[in-house]
Amino acid sequence: MKRFVEGEDRGQLMLFPECLDDWVDQNNPARVIAAFVDVLDLTEQRYCRSVSEYLWWMLIIATFACLLLPSLARAMEITVAGDQLILSGPVVVRDYDEVVSTLAVKPQIKIVILRNSPGGDAPTGYHLGELFRRKSLQTAVSGYCYSSCSRLYLGGKERYFTDDYPPEYTQIGFHGHYNRNGDLNAAYVAELHLKDWIIRYSDGKADPALVERWINIPRATGLIHFYNPALVNIGGYSTFMCQGTEPGHPRIFDCKRIPKTALDLGVATSTTLVHSSDQQQIRQTILPTPPTSGYAAITDDTKLPGIGEAGREQYRRFLAAPLPRAFAIAPSGSAWAWNSSLVPDAAWRALIRCAERANSNAGSTPSTASSYGLRAGKHARSGERQYRGITSKHDGDHSATSYKITYFKT
Repeated sequence: MKRFVEGEDRGQLMLFPECLDDWVDQNNPARVIAAFVDVLDLTEQRYCRSVSEYLWWMLIIATFACLLLPSLARAMEITVAGDQLILSGPVVVRDYDEVVSTLAVKPQIKIVILRNSPGGDAPTGYHLGELFRRKSLQTAVSGYCYSSCSRLYLGGKERYFTDDYPPEYTQIGFHGHYNRNGDLNAAYVAELHLKDWIIRYSDGKADPALVERWINIPRATGLIHFYNPALVNIGGYSTFMCQGTEPGHPRIFDCKRIPKTALDLGVATSTTLVHSSDQQQIRQTILPTPPTSGYAAITDDTKLPGIGEAGREQYRRFLAAPLPRAFAIAPSGSAWAWNSSLVPDAAWRALIRCAERANSNAGSTPSTASSYGLRAGKHARSGERQYRGITSKHDGDHSATSYKITYFKT
């Protein structure tokens, strides 16, 4: 997807931006509902002569919403680059037809790159995975590929990791099927024969007992995470199972360690790295951590320049969000944004969103070089690089700084 979730933590079941309106462009038919409601003055007698008339208007609005809300679902972003088909974002029903059409007109495609997808529609995941296998396409993960996306990945005849992001941010995540409350839907798991499907598409290598465990993870936020075993070695392990019931926001590497690797279980077929055609653009989103300035402690929201209580409340949510994360403030204090990501692009996304908001508030074209306050840091732990809320040399020495970003209008 073009822009990752901003202002929400990864524990939610659906990944939305800070404002749902951000996902609804001006040409979306759902705007019809908003325009219709805007012209209504339900306090006037002519619109609310009775409770029944009021309910009638609500029924009309609800009917339009039911018809138009499916168009709100954000489809996977589809890009063709040479012999690569790059798919990113959540999986929705209409993605199947879009991918089929793309493959029909682009016969040169040999490999599907799956990038930063939280999953989505379950049947579509199965259907796309089966399509890839029928066409003998290869698959490779770029960033993270979770839930329904993992079935697209497993559909590849050969399955790889990319080197777009650092190896500790490149992974495939499997679990079961879940209801709207995020609880395991065991009946649906059985109905779709998930266990048998995984074993079949792992070329018979998946351990049935282990598969049984991961398809019965109790919460939707839990996953079994597979990393490249040639590049990730945390105490001798590269596979980790989180139940989704752990308190707080545990690091994936702190979850239960599984001795079998992605190669052992047929999740991946090789540790050879694939280079995505757009890798240069992806790596530009991984910003270097700014130097320490000694300005303020990470928890001191009184030092945030120029933002009101609403911004401070969001800053407190930012502090509670999992790593990597970043909070950006425009020079004037008129705009701010924050991001908590699963890949190390949180600072870039927070800065870009802040710049968009600042220029929207000012009603002007984005400048080509603007300085934005950034609270995004790094903390070294067992050799692992992570972003934290504030630039830091070591735990307890937190400071704020500014970061210069070049922002171009597209």
